[in-house]
Formats: sequence, structure tokens, C-alpha cells
Amino acid sequence: MPTTTTTTTSSDGTTTTVTTTVVGDTAAAAAAAQPPPASSGETVAPAEGHVLFESPAVTYTPFAPGGTVGGTVAEGWEPVKAAFSNNFATGKEKDAQLVIKVDGETVVDLWGSSASSSCTNGPYTGDTVQNIYSSGKQIETVVMAILVDRGLVDYSDKVTKHWKEFGQHGKDMVTIADVMRHTGGVPYFLKHETSTPGCSVKGKKEEDYYILSPEELRDPKCVDRAVENSVRQPEGELTRQYHSLTRGCLVDGICRRVDPKGRSITQFIAEEICAPLGVTEYLPVITEADMAKINIAPIGPPSSMFPYNMEFGPSLLGMGDPIFGEILSMFAPDSAFVQSQGGTNALHNPETGQMDGARAALPEVLATPLTSAFTHASARAQTAIYDAAYISSVGKLISKETLAKVFANEVSAADGGLVGKVTTLTQGGLAVYDEGLFGSNAESVKGFYGWGGWGGSMTCVDPKRSVTVNYCMSGMGSYLVGDPRSFSIFEAYQAVMKAKGK
Repeated sequence: MPTTTTTTTSSDGTTTTVTTTVVGDTAAAAAAAQPPPASSGETVAPAEGHVLFESPAVTYTPFAPGGTVGGTVAEGWEPVKAAFSNNFATGKEKDAQLVIKVDGETVVDLWGSSASSSCTNGPYTGDTVQNIYSSGKQIETVVMAILVDRGLVDYSDKVTKHWKEFGQHGKDMVTIADVMRHTGGVPYFLKHETSTPGCSVKGKKEEDYYILSPEELRDPKCVDRAVENSVRQPEGELTRQYHSLTRGCLVDGICRRVDPKGRSITQFIAEEICAPLGVTEYLPVITEADMAKINIAPIGPPSSMFPYNMEFGPSLLGMGDPIFGEILSMFAPDSAFVQSQGGTNALHNPETGQMDGARAALPEVLATPLTSAFTHASARAQTAIYDAAYISSVGKLISKETLAKVFANEVSAADGGLVGKVTTLTQGGLAVYDEGLFGSNAESVKGFYGWGGWGGSMTCVDPKRSVTVNYCMSGMGSYLVGDPRSFSIFEAYQAVMKAKGK
């Protein structure tokens, strides 16, 4: 098969050599994929049996099968590239990036795009940013660890030691560790005027919650008032309630009060994490002025009826993966998450009345600081940060002594905000990748700590094997944390590590 070699230079000055190869049964089959213009890379043909129906305009894959994959892999890591490429061949990906670092060496740096790709300022590359939703919560663990390392807070501190007003309405006993483990008591902003601490939220309506607009989220005083005036939720058996959109609000409030310079979490990230590491593609906020300069791959679900026909519909009929039925219960019209909108209407689509992941690309959302959900980043940028913080550059951001604290005191609990899944989190806020969170897929992610984002992104560190992995994408899947795309990649990763004796 014909090959060419192209040398490119990324924004951080790293030189990458990419070998371009036409793959698939024939060159004609590869051309049928019709990938968009992109950086040099391999053309991935649609897998057999995955060609799009042209008329009527229906697909049985989430995105257009086939595409272009570029980047590099070290010797022995080819199976990971094959798994990554197969996701494009089978129509599971729109755009995606994957970076794996082992013992400080980048062994996988891949990106790919399909015919469904549509970026704002050029083709999709390894430096393109996309929304990472809750994978952005990982940066909150780094910020808090730095604050602990500098003696400004301790995980055992009550939040009221640093933020007195926080303790109102039953939140006086909440600790920093509670906040990081999603037992901080503010999974949404439940009004004290109509509720009491620990009360049942059954029957609560939209008017019983403070629901902030993007403009209000940009006003720290407004956010603080919503946090302070909220009653603690929940109490009883399910004390852990996933803070899907609000944990960043709590960490930001603490950061502004203990940082000697009074900086917000977004300022702290820029000045104390990204600047020292030379990272430019980690963006909690993208201003209107910057939108014209930054290449963004807008995130969103498939435009086809695929999720309804192939995932949720069969689940409701007792077929397929039962997780989809559980997810539907989370988004039931009378659920606390839907009624509260998670604390903000930024993602609420007024036309459908539902939460819409594609709204993350709206200018007013891009410009809104909410680290728990609105961050845009590349896999390279995330890997640079978390490898430096937790793996290969210990001491540059966080001392070895504090790092031990970050991973200490694991607590397992059923999470009422994640359909009762039993999650295990350290006091530093990192989840243990185990059976409680990932079920039958736990073996593929064994050894990792971290979190994932709505739609499928994953950010992971394995301190014992000195590994950092980051996977992000613009085409959203339907699972809660991780999905078949990333699990297939992790299965290949585990096989490679085993073959290398690691």
C-alpha cells in the first residue's frame, strides 16, 4: 500500500512524524469514507456492513463510518491504534483524541475525524479543543491539592473554617473532603424558603430551586448566594449525591477565600497550573474575542435517531443494555435533576424542554466559568497537566507528601445522583475505577483513578504503573461514565501493558 511521511509541529513546539497509509480493502473503499480536510493521517474505510444509507437519510451508526486518523504510536502500541481506528471505521466517532503517557514517555498520541466532523477554525487535529464535560472535574482535584500543599486548607477542614456563610441550612458540618467526594450537600440549589435540610425532593418543582443563567454564573457573588442559601441535600442512606454541575462552584468559592490573591478557580488554573507547564489548550473559559482564534470541535449527540432506535428503545422493551433504562430514570420529568436543571439553565434547550449537550458550543456557555462541565481542552493538554501533577513530575505542582493525601481515605457509597452506583472516591476527589462504577468493564480500566465526562470522555491516572491516559471526543455517546469506544481502547491498552510485563 502507498505511504508518505509528513512532519508537523504542534502548538507546544513538539515535532511529530506521521506516516500516511490508505487502509481498508481497496483505495476505492477508503475514498468512499469521504473524510473532511484534515491533517495528514490514515484514511479509515467504513467497516464492512457499516455503509450509510443514502435514501432515506437513516444510519444505523451514530456518526458517518470511516474517516481520517493521524498521530503516532510507539513500537508495541499498534493494538491501541487499531482499536481507536476501529471506532471510526464502525461509525462510533465524530472526532476524537487519545494520548497515553507511560513513565513520562508519550507512547500514544492519536487524533481522528469523520465525515461528520465540523470545527470552527480549520481541520480537526491533536490540538483542537472540545468540551470535556465532567472530565473537567479532575482539574478541581489538582487545584485543591495545590491549596492543601501550600497549607491554605486541609481535607479535614470544615468548609465553614474558610467560608462561614456556607454553613447555613444544615451545611455546617461539611468538610473539604466531603466536597471532593460529592457529599458536599449541594448537588443542586434547593431553596431554603420552601425546603428543609435533608427533606425529600419528591414532588419538588422547578420553582423550588435556584436555577442560574449563564450570566448569573459569571457573577461569583450570585453563585455564592445560591450555594449559601441552599439546604443540605441529601441525608439518610444516600448521602452521596453527584454534584454534576455544582462542585466547581464550591471549589471556586473556597479557592477565592483561601488564595492570598483572591483568585477564582479559572484564574488559578491559568496562572498556577497551565502557565508553569506551558499548556495552552486547557480552557475553562473561551471569551468571544478568543473564539475566532481557537479551533473548537463543537460537542453534541448524533443527529440521527440512533440513540432512540438502537439504545433507549430496546432497553425500554427489555432488550439491550439495561443501563439506558436507568439513564432515562435520571432524566424523568419529575426527577430532581430535571426539575433543578443541575443548578443552571445553560444547557436547557427551550425548544425540546430537555438538557442538550450541544449547547456547550453556544458563545454564552463558552464564556461561562464552570469547571465541572464547561471546560474545553485537548487530550494533550489534559495529559500534560495530570501527568505533571500526579505521575512523572511530582513536586512541580504538588509535593510527594500531599500527593499521598490526595489518594488517601477512600470511601465507598451509593450515589443517588448516579442511579445508585456505588462509587469509591479518595479524599482528594479522585474516583477509583472499579466494578461499582464500571460494572463488567472494570477489568479494562483496572488500576486507574480519575473521572469521565457526559458523552464519553475519560481522564485517568495510574500512580502504581506511572500511566496517564486521556480520551476526549466531540461525538457524544449515551452512557454515564465511559462507553464502548473507550472500553475497547482500554482493553487494547491492558493487553499491551501485559505484553510488556507492566
